[in-house]
Amino acid sequence: GEKAMRERLRSLRAVALTTAIMMMVALLANCKRVERGTPDVVLDTIEQVRRRYCPDRRLEVFDITAQVRGANLRLSGEVSNPVSKQALLKAMRNVARTFKIEEEIVVLPEARLGRQRFGIINVSVANLRSAPRHSAELVNQMLIGSSVVLLKQKDDWFYGHVEDGYLGWLTAGSIVRTDSV
Repeated sequence: GEKAMRERLRSLRAVALTTAIMMMVALLANCKRVERGTPDVVLDTIEQVRRRYCPDRRLEVFDITAQVRGANLRLSGEVSNPVSKQALLKAMRNVARTFKIEEEIVVLPEARLGRQRFGIINVSVANLRSAPRHSAELVNQMLIGSSVVLLKQKDDWFYGHVEDGYLGWLTAGSIVRTDSV
């Protein structure tokens, strides 16, 4: 009866808290990738720009790798905001003047998506995952008819912004692609 219900509620709260903690750890770990030997001023600059343009990794993409090779500083990765890319490059020109900056930063959405950069959920409930695999952490669930702005594709998975602003991976079979919403 009532005691069992309270115990079930307590159990659900514990699961929710554990899931929230795991998500926060994963988010913090994923906001910046670092290569050994990269000067602190470069790493600090990446972090400052990330904090300004990607304070919440669930809502924006700012995945930048910095690597030093001799006199070259290679910046690579992905961003969802073109302004963040420009801000990072401008900041790097100011703080890393002794390096030749090589830039391979993709601004999402990927050009290969073509005009069909939107999707409509076509299943009763679509699972939004943290990575492009069924065993990945469940980020959110979307209901039939919900829209998604597609950013990139990997095999049979699409990465995108869903209506509540969150980012995640959806199976290709759970959406119908379109050129507008």
